[in-house]
Amino acid sequence: MKTLISALLLFVVPLALVALEVDREELESQITRAVEFQNYQGPYERVDTIEAIRSIGAALAAGPRGAGETADYFGRYQMIHAVDPEQPQGLDADILVILDGGRVDHIDNIRRILGAYLEQAYHYSASQAWRIAEFVTIYNAIYRGELDFFAGRYKPVVIENLSADNVGIAVRYSEWPGKTRLVTPLSSAAGPGEIGSVDALALTDERVVEELRTRPDMALEERREMVDLAERAIEEQEQRIEREAEQIAAEREAVEREREQIDQERETIGEQELEERERTIAEREDAIAAREEALERERDEVDTRIDEVRERREEIAEDTRTVMERAPAALVDDIREVLFVQTRMRGGRPLGQLVIIDGETATVLRRSELDTLTSRRVERWANDHLVVAERDGAARLVRVDSASLQPSTVGSAELFPESAVVPRPDRGEIFAVVRDGEGWYLGKFNSSLALLERSSVRVDPFSYIAPAQDVVYVQRSDGIIVGLSLDDLSQ
Repeated sequence: MKTLISALLLFVVPLALVALEVDREELESQITRAVEFQNYQGPYERVDTIEAIRSIGAALAAGPRGAGETADYFGRYQMIHAVDPEQPQGLDADILVILDGGRVDHIDNIRRILGAYLEQAYHYSASQAWRIAEFVTIYNAIYRGELDFFAGRYKPVVIENLSADNVGIAVRYSEWPGKTRLVTPLSSAAGPGEIGSVDALALTDERVVEELRTRPDMALEERREMVDLAERAIEEQEQRIEREAEQIAAEREAVEREREQIDQERETIGEQELEERERTIAEREDAIAAREEALERERDEVDTRIDEVRERREEIAEDTRTVMERAPAALVDDIREVLFVQTRMRGGRPLGQLVIIDGETATVLRRSELDTLTSRRVERWANDHLVVAERDGAARLVRVDSASLQPSTVGSAELFPESAVVPRPDRGEIFAVVRDGEGWYLGKFNSSLALLERSSVRVDPFSYIAPAQDVVYVQRSDGIIVGLSLDDLSQ
């Protein structure tokens, strides 16, 4: 029997790090359609809750974080903090190692471990950490075994921890234990709490964009998220440059005052003292010159990044127009076509199927292959419909293409079959009731239907879900209405 760090109890659902910053742009630079992860699909001897899986990443973040140090989790997982502050060329990295004893066999679980690490080590939000983790896994799958690629971009301290046999991640779960070193590129720009910890531009190069454009929606939401992060990182970098420029100016002014003081006292101080003070002044001036040179390089880097962000924005605008032009009449309010949920009794309970009917004759024009809807309401999410439906023996969140009516994305977490589903497009989040262990909790999902957070308290599975400005109101399992933080769903 297979042991899995992955799912929720009853119906087993496989589920999908301080001085440096995660180089987000480097991660997202290479994504290809060829990356299709093959996860374990059989029965399990043991399952773990979401929090148990995430605790692995949190424990790795709490471990040794010095340059070159390794955090270990019970001989199953390690995180190597491969950084070299003395080497200016190339990227540093955090390297997640899946050892022979690692039992993870669903890509979502690897993303949960890495996401929790990023939250704890660099203070990313859950949604930001998840998005990074997604791109890290895809990036590493693309460059699986290509040591020359990593050698051309990363510092020696990183490469000495890799080999052609273990760098990156295989697409098949059975090849992960003992053969996986997941590289998260880091920049030396900042630390915890800095959006620039992940460099979002290197992650969206031409190859990535071309791949993403093959998707029906051209991954417009995901690409906008990355560009938004890149812009915020640039703003932070500009602020650091301004502070450094002010400090350099103050230091240069202090040196000038000291030199004037020396000139005034030249006739009254001894030769040896004069030489020592002038030597000190010269050393301080050299240090200032070096800082000014480094600052100028950083300004050039910012200018380059600004140009790249502008290019990304233009690409997204063009692709947005393309998607809108492709949108069939059904995406527009066409009175002749009406979306309807047709139900049938199956196994003693009603299950629904999305259909499009003629608005005049009520004739069914086309049907979805998904005929196991447990929700009575259909919500809208971009160009998709959002429903709850049975898949692989459990109720899950599903995005259905509004034109073809075919499922486009299926979540991995188990939902309460009759859960309310509340989308918040302004925050890029979706709320629904999710199972964890033997209890029901409020869950927060992203646009990829990945579960980002679950509430700190149990809720009534039939609870109404009412997001407000900073909180979301739900009914607890004891019947009391409470407000939960929209950020982490804590009470």
